[in-house]
Amino acid sequence: MDTNTEPSAAEAMESQPHTVVTDEMVADYVFCPRFAHLKWVQGESADSDGADSGGEDARASTAHRLSLTRMSRDALGVSVGIEGIEHESGESLPVRTCAVGPGEGAAAMAPDAVALCLQGLVLRADSHLCNAGLIQHDGEQKTVRVIFDDALLARAYDAVVRLREMLAEPCAPVPIAGEEKCTDCAYAAVCMPDEIAFIVPISLHSTVSGS
Repeated sequence: MDTNTEPSAAEAMESQPHTVVTDEMVADYVFCPRFAHLKWVQGESADSDGADSGGEDARASTAHRLSLTRMSRDALGVSVGIEGIEHESGESLPVRTCAVGPGEGAAAMAPDAVALCLQGLVLRADSHLCNAGLIQHDGEQKTVRVIFDDALLARAYDAVVRLREMLAEPCAPVPIAGEEKCTDCAYAAVCMPDEIAFIVPISLHSTVSGS
């Protein structure tokens, strides 16, 4: 008999006050919580304070995106933009363009996989059979099939919960030390990961020494 009374990730998401979030916001959170806070809470842009100009962040490009189908479901509290839908054996597969190359690994593709999974959940709520999606790599003739398995579903639900919690916080999370993706991030000049990584240990040392 299962005696686990802990709420599932899905139940936790659905029990939250429904601040509607988008799949792009969730993808940004999975990419980097600090990046998401700067962008969606503080309203920073990649063009401000000397950050790289050009308007596109290093994680995703929308240069070749198709016209979006915007869908939202109150039960999920998620709004998604679906680039396209492939139909295969009665199943609907959402399609998402990804700027990350297929050789860069699953971790680099995680933001897009989670966003794609949320699109699948919204399609399910709209009575589509949807157990997978397709990531098309920008500029390459390669498509990766993403299965919406239990692990990915749990990660998507958890990301929505944590994103909603973060949106209520006035201060951005500190940068994650040693992240290679910070080097090419268009928000690096706004985020200042190296500077904060240098300051935070000093602040902590001062606090301990003064206690």
